[in-house]
Amino acid sequence: MESVRGHAETDQADRYVTRLTAGFTASAETSTVPSGMRPAVAESRAGTLLHFPGRTTTLLSPTPERLIVRIDAADPASMQSVQEMICSQLERLAPPDEVRLTWDDRTSA
Repeated sequence: MESVRGHAETDQADRYVTRLTAGFTASAETSTVPSGMRPAVAESRAGTLLHFPGRTTTLLSPTPERLIVRIDAADPASMQSVQEMICSQLERLAPPDEVRLTWDDRTSA
């Protein structure tokens, strides 16, 4: 299992979690995410869980100062695919200089 954690400094993390989730789960007509990659969504105390096909889970956690993203994937290719989708969606939602997602080093379990 591969894991990576990222964060974006923003005081609007709640808004980005809501908008990212909506973008990933939108109908096929309005979504930019391929239908085979649309996640199931669950809420937890830690944040919003997105369960992507292929045993990949993403946790979106808002704090007052930042958006925290954690991706756990079965393999590096799935990790890369979800990482790219999250970055692409975030770029569409925020001006490039307003919110920038920074990824920490990957870990393997």
